[in-house]
Amino acid sequence: MTTFEIVSLIVNGVLTLATLGATAVAWTMAIASGRDKLVAESARDAAVSAQEKAAVALAAANTIAKDALEAQRLALPPEWGSPERVDGRNSYLVRNTSGRTVIVKELKDLPDGNAYVFLPPDLPVRVEHGDVVRFTAQFSGTASVAGKSVQLRWSYEDEPEVDSLTSRRY
Repeated sequence: MTTFEIVSLIVNGVLTLATLGATAVAWTMAIASGRDKLVAESARDAAVSAQEKAAVALAAANTIAKDALEAQRLALPPEWGSPERVDGRNSYLVRNTSGRTVIVKELKDLPDGNAYVFLPPDLPVRVEHGDVVRFTAQFSGTASVAGKSVQLRWSYEDEPEVDSLTSRRY
């Protein structure tokens, strides 16, 4: 055997060993990659499951919050008290019990009333919490005012674009 052949055999042997080593490394990495893929898929599935549970919990929390707000709204006093008679038989007042300052834009006797004189204040009028709006109503027929109503069109001072209608019996 010549020197060239010996060197060729040695180089081929070294290349074969390097190829076998590279194959072993690639095989080990493929096995590790497969395991990592399974772990990643499992983590993804757990994340999707957690997200679905969070969505259900969020929907339940929103329902509870809406119910709590509605209960709070129902527990508040009405924005306006009932009309009270003052200064004789023709003068009345309605108290702002909203907890906020309001602007009264209209005050009128409802059409089914039998008031033949109904004098609201100069409107619009600013009414702070606890203050009153006064009006005069004189009735025809019987002196009874049972079943009569007054209607207020008003808005909160800090929300003038949102009008509310409130009817109160007197």
